[in-house]
Amino acid sequence: MNVTCSQCHMKIGIEDSKVPNTQFSIKCPRCRETITVQPQHKEEPTLPQRSRPQVPGNEGGGAAAGGSDAMALLSELFSKMSPRAGAELPGAWARRNILLCHNDEAVRAKVKEALDETRYDLHVADTAVDAMAQLRETKDDIIVLDPQFDQSRQGGVGMLQHVNALTPNNRRRMYLVLVSPQLKTLDTYLAFINGVNLTINTEDIGQFEQILERSVRDFNEAYHPFNTAAGLAPF
Repeated sequence: MNVTCSQCHMKIGIEDSKVPNTQFSIKCPRCRETITVQPQHKEEPTLPQRSRPQVPGNEGGGAAAGGSDAMALLSELFSKMSPRAGAELPGAWARRNILLCHNDEAVRAKVKEALDETRYDLHVADTAVDAMAQLRETKDDIIVLDPQFDQSRQGGVGMLQHVNALTPNNRRRMYLVLVSPQLKTLDTYLAFINGVNLTINTEDIGQFEQILERSVRDFNEAYHPFNTAAGLAPF
């Protein structure tokens, strides 16, 4: 299935097997315009025609006849059906896990409010110990970190050291966001010297989702030649 952005006219290809039956929306990867898609009606799958075994004592063909065979056919059919509606679509932002390491309740609330819950799964850590346990249990794609997080244990510094000590392959698949009133939003120089992917000033946290998506888009564009040569998917 092909979708054309009404804003910039970019063509976006979506695998037919991943198109849900109901109306859905995606964002144009070029201009970030929201595109509403109404899929065409799909032909409903039909059960294969098979002879049904006769149950003794029910030669007239009552409702009980062939019940187990019908269940087997249904199981076979379901195993071959396309992915559930809502699965990630090519050209759309894949659902992300975010680990929030910030002790300020006001900032936590603003991040949660700013995120689209259908596209992000937010996990909040109270301490550095909680954060490390969460990283072991869940594949978090994005870490949002306050340098003063869990200050009594120097949790912010510890988390920075942990992420930047990962192997290059694992580090490339984790997006590290530093949030502080001392930082300038989208400052690539400060991000570089702090070993993170993105900096956000605390005052701008209400626009967290838009800032994050812009940063990731720029990151993927900058590393497109490298990812293509190495056969790697964009972040």
